[in-house]
Amino acid sequence: MKYAMRLSSTRPISDKVRLIKVLPNFNTSSIMKLPFRSSKILSIVFVCILFYFSFNYFLSGCHYFDLETYHYDEVIVAYGAVRILDGGVPYRDFWTLYAPGEFFTLAAIFKIFGISLKVAVLFAITVLSFTVCSIYLLINKLCSRIFAVLAFLLTSSWLKSYMVFNRPGQLAILFFVLCSLSLIKFL
Repeated sequence: MKYAMRLSSTRPISDKVRLIKVLPNFNTSSIMKLPFRSSKILSIVFVCILFYFSFNYFLSGCHYFDLETYHYDEVIVAYGAVRILDGGVPYRDFWTLYAPGEFFTLAAIFKIFGISLKVAVLFAITVLSFTVCSIYLLINKLCSRIFAVLAFLLTSSWLKSYMVFNRPGQLAILFFVLCSLSLIKFL
């Protein structure tokens, strides 16, 4: 208590600083350590917030999406995934122009969550959200955060303009951006 009274006295600031240095067991570094002070933790929290907003942004477009009318690209991927779950092999049991990775990935998602077009749409929304967050991280490594946020916003609006979920190219774009992000460390 007597130290607190000395600090509140009308001494000059230099005396107060000397008084703090004299105090026993007083660690000023513990005052400076705040949670989320680290830039790495702040970046992770910011990317999680961006993922949350992008997921809800793409999900809001899903309300205007009529699940009764199917788009060709969506149904062909979902149908191929169901055929794989039934034991079919792409290019032997059914023919398609698309690479088999999308079919096998969606088949694994169907195996976990059940066969439904809503599951396929939620998977596509998750892939799109990961894609725009990965683009944010890539641009953030190359430029400033302002350009990264701008790229995030432009990519989000561009990918939502499709309004066709579960396209085969979306997963390929995600893996391309993730590979670019991992290769940046070597430059």
